[in-house]
Amino acid sequence: MAEVAVGRDWELLREIARLAQQDAPAILAATDSALFASWRAAVTKYHLKGWTQMTPERVDAVREKALQQAPRAASSA
Repeated sequence: MAEVAVGRDWELLREIARLAQQDAPAILAATDSALFASWRAAVTKYHLKGWTQMTPERVDAVREKALQQAPRAASSA
């Protein structure tokens, strides 16, 4: 997860945040229990590692801030 954030892969980071926020669909427990268990374990790990506040909306805000700072950093180099 940290590699995705450091690499600034905004689309992937937003999708990971969306999937973690939504959690595994309950229907998966009946239709694909292995996928359900895997998804739930990944979401739990996401939260335990402290990423709970990284929602899709927060990813968008961080991305916008980074894009705004990029021209300033380029002009001062």
